[in-house]
Amino acid sequence: MNKSLRLSEKWFRRGLWLVALVFASFLIGLGSTIVGDLPKVEAPLRLDDFLDKPAAQALRSQVQAARQAERDAQTALEQAQLQRSKARSETQAERETFNNWLATRNATQRSEHDPELLSRTQALDALKQAERTTQQAVE
Repeated sequence: MNKSLRLSEKWFRRGLWLVALVFASFLIGLGSTIVGDLPKVEAPLRLDDFLDKPAAQALRSQVQAARQAERDAQTALEQAQLQRSKARSETQAERETFNNWLATRNATQRSEHDPELLSRTQALDALKQAERTTQQAVE
């Protein structure tokens, strides 16, 4: 049967197959391009699309201000804790000095040191009061 076809018919059929293959590759490429562009057709929805923009912006600014206030408060707390630590160490050092001086005073039993004892006691009380003040600032 193949012999009954003329040579021109054979080449015509081969040409039709070639056109069919080219057209099929064109359709495959077009389909992949369309499917590839589908995500670009519609913008994806985000949470901000459902929010009232002025109210959301106001709330965001309030949150930012609250965070800044928290950072400022944390810094102030750290400063107060440093001052409290400093006051405690000063009080402790003064108390040790006072205890050493008082031990010397008891050992020598010299009454002319009584005014100095009172002044040192008052200085120690002042340091203790400063320590209490810094403790209250921390709390």
